[in-house]
Amino acid sequence: MTAKRLGAARSADFVDEVDVVWTAPIEGNDPRCVVGWYRNARLYRYRQNFQGLYPSDRYKKDEIDSFRVRAKVEDAFLIDIGQRNLKLALGRGPGWSGQASWWYAEDTENLEARRFVQSIRNPIKARKSSPVQSRKTAENEAEPAKLRQMNIADMCVRTRRL
Repeated sequence: MTAKRLGAARSADFVDEVDVVWTAPIEGNDPRCVVGWYRNARLYRYRQNFQGLYPSDRYKKDEIDSFRVRAKVEDAFLIDIGQRNLKLALGRGPGWSGQASWWYAEDTENLEARRFVQSIRNPIKARKSSPVQSRKTAENEAEPAKLRQMNIADMCVRTRRL
């Protein structure tokens, strides 16, 4: 995954305003399903370490100590489990994502994949999904920025594990 490929200068350490779509296997198996996204995210060229300050106990337990993507709370969306269905499932084969952890969807020449990508871009642009909600939404309004960032990082881990 390169920041240059997404429009950053060769020497840039990150690129801003990237929409990142998160996927996870349906019930632990293929096909993969869109489970959420970050709008206007910052994508780093290299992993950024938490430097021992884990965003949650889950990170520490799973030995996750770095990240490559971050976004503001208001730009993070998680699709409710009950709303995830085969319309959100990625296809398989040429033109679809393979085994890599990322996929440059705009590069596909597969017409079905292009239609799928557009169907996902529409709600991202329209902000139709519900923003990520933590357990105590009212308290989050007063949370310091660092804690809000931890909630976003935690959402990323949860979506990876579904």
